[in-house]
Amino acid sequence: MKHHLHILGLLAATCSVLHGADVPERKPGTGLAVVPKDAGHPTIDSTTDEQLTARRQASVAGQELPKPMPPQPQGFGLLEMSTPLEGGGEFILLPKDSVIWCPPGLRSHMVSSPSGKFTDWLTFFSANRAWITTMDVTHDQITGKTPLHPDTMERYRKGNLLVVATFQGGPISIPTQTP
Repeated sequence: MKHHLHILGLLAATCSVLHGADVPERKPGTGLAVVPKDAGHPTIDSTTDEQLTARRQASVAGQELPKPMPPQPQGFGLLEMSTPLEGGGEFILLPKDSVIWCPPGLRSHMVSSPSGKFTDWLTFFSANRAWITTMDVTHDQITGKTPLHPDTMERYRKGNLLVVATFQGGPISIPTQTP
């Protein structure tokens, strides 16, 4: 017990000596005033414009430079990210790649610019059950870890119904399957 008290006293004395030592105050902020003197120049190894131009000319030596291509506009709107289906004067916007199979006779229902009255999925599906069916998919099939079963796909291809992938009752995109 006496031994522990001696160690505790020695520790307290060491801490009090260290606490009283002069520690240089660190300057707050940014800029040259807080950069250490021996840090060097930040752009010491950077390439100059002339060096970059010389490297480029040396790499293309005698080759014709490619012609600049104008950027292709990519749509990120609701219609570009959806598959519109029409039927009975109403239309629905399904997520892109949620239609697993569409027989050639029903391709007229898949339109690029829908017309009619917009409706929700359950109402549209109920009104068009004669030509639409659903296939419940798993989380692994949605993420692409597990492909759709070939026998199931073959059965749908033999049928005459448009097949929509669903998860928990709603349409969902799945990775594109190769036929």
